[in-house]
Amino acid sequence: MSKLTKAARPVILLAGSGASAAIPIATLAVAAQTMTPADQGMVALSLSVSAYVAQLTGAALIESRLAAAQHEIRLPFWLFPVAAIGAAIIVLGSSASLSRALGLLLLYPVLELTRVVCVVANQARMEAYAASTVLSAAATSLLLAHLGHRQSAWAVLAIGGFAAVLLRRSLLTRDSVQPAPARVAAPLIAETAVTGIVQPILVVAISSVLGPLAAVGFRALTSLGGLMSPALGFLRLRLLSHAASRADRIVSLSLLGVFGTAVVIAGQAPIMFTLFGDAWTYSSHLGVALLVCWRLIIAISTFPFAALRRAGRTVTVLGVRAVSSVISLVLALGGAHWGGITGAIGGLLIAEAISLGIYQWKAHR
Repeated sequence: MSKLTKAARPVILLAGSGASAAIPIATLAVAAQTMTPADQGMVALSLSVSAYVAQLTGAALIESRLAAAQHEIRLPFWLFPVAAIGAAIIVLGSSASLSRALGLLLLYPVLELTRVVCVVANQARMEAYAASTVLSAAATSLLLAHLGHRQSAWAVLAIGGFAAVLLRRSLLTRDSVQPAPARVAAPLIAETAVTGIVQPILVVAISSVLGPLAAVGFRALTSLGGLMSPALGFLRLRLLSHAASRADRIVSLSLLGVFGTAVVIAGQAPIMFTLFGDAWTYSSHLGVALLVCWRLIIAISTFPFAALRRAGRTVTVLGVRAVSSVISLVLALGGAHWGGITGAIGGLLIAEAISLGIYQWKAHR
């Protein structure tokens, strides 16, 4: 393989993975144009729980095996029918928010897991095809929703998501998947559980205190920040897999700056009000800026975090994560009470900065 191809591969993977942010954004936007505020809140919660399920399953099936130095990662084939059932529920089920929420909970975690394995396996071409499919489905669904074709908009989103899973089907195996040893997997899964639960709790709390549209606004803002997630996720996975090259790190950090700038620009664009309606009024320019800063601090935290993981100090990481989650919940809930969504994002930023300090302290002990 030429040096140019090797250098281009992480760029292709990152660009392809960037499409993953289009799914929650398009889902919330379609909900905003086809559902009542209460139903939109249900969809926002479903997206948060879907992300949590993907994180937990990914910790068990992907990250724990990377931590156990397994080099070839494949996903069990049973995930494929789960995604198919989820897509079918959205396409053929009723228009009730509960039905669509269930479909999202089944389809979207599998979509995310197959994307992550694509990155781990360096399947740049496959990810490019899948990402193009997802982006096309997201754009088409938004157009259909704008034209008033509600059911068709949801159907296109579901079919596009399942088609992306289908394109990545070679990453699924019918063979028995060798799990990581319990001593490696258990702390890692527990760590992911205590970290990932923060956002679903925040969505519920914001919906209860400020109303469902505020919860949708919070989820829309964090989904916009998801444009930076591919670079974050790529950097994290490559560091954990012991395979992060200098090119990987440079590309990831450079694109973080590019994507962060894109988030700031997009956050000021009038189209956000068109996409999310009244829910976006709960956002602010300061909230978008704090969101980008929060994501950048997460990127910096990834280095000491991955160093501890590679050193096998999973219990230490679990302790730091547990403390970080408690601090995040306290500061974000307090921030939401005093400053709405902007206050919640500010609380998450401060909590992540504290976590970075703890990681650095533990890594140098």
